[in-house]
Amino acid sequence: MAWLSMKAKGDGLHKAQDFGAAAAAYTTALHAAESEGGALSAEHAVLYSNRAGTNLELGRPLLALEDAEAALRLGGNPGASRPDARDSHTAYDCLPSKCVLGLRSGCESS
Repeated sequence: MAWLSMKAKGDGLHKAQDFGAAAAAYTTALHAAESEGGALSAEHAVLYSNRAGTNLELGRPLLALEDAEAALRLGGNPGASRPDARDSHTAYDCLPSKCVLGLRSGCESS
């Protein structure tokens, strides 16, 4: 499973505080997981959760929120949903008020 090796790479990059490269590795892992098995499943939720954390570190709360919510939608295991929910709430708290109101102009998109 190529996605697992890319996840491990992302984890190492995150630990080394190379957050941009970590986010890219988690994105590659997501693409690999989709290529390997089609639809993503609960076991892949960690990829979104980890990318949410890297996006928070990069000052991208809107992307972090989207990833945290994607992780929650996939389900994951009940123990893993706690960090995802934490990332979601942290990202929400970091958003400018115009983003919170649903007006995405002025919010980062990449």
